[in-house]
Amino acid sequence: MKAGGRIDGKGALGRQTPQLLLQIIHGALKYALSMDLIIKNVANAVVLPSPQHGTFMTLAIEDIPSFLRAAKETDYYLVYVTALLMGTRLGETLRPRWCDLQQEMSSLSIAQSLYKRNGVCQMVQPKSK
Repeated sequence: MKAGGRIDGKGALGRQTPQLLLQIIHGALKYALSMDLIIKNVANAVVLPSPQHGTFMTLAIEDIPSFLRAAKETDYYLVYVTALLMGTRLGETLRPRWCDLQQEMSSLSIAQSLYKRNGVCQMVQPKSK
């Protein structure tokens, strides 16, 4: 295996790949143990390091005015303004309904978040409170 992780040289392994590989190996050895082909499942002794979380870049405060000027030319201007002013994640920004808007208080409550997994959208509790 190459130093970057992938044999094809196209970058590192995914964060979950070591965990998934260990599950496969552990399962195969567990089966071999049940068939009396081996005397010990050595995969039980493996301790994986914690997965490293990726970093992301945020918008600098001084860049916000130029971002909003550019965004004003799009159909998504209100979405961008909402995300910037409320600090919402993408799923939280895309989820609000009319009933979440309290006009008399000029506020918006985020009660649910839009989550997409395996091509299926569902409503879930937001990560932030």
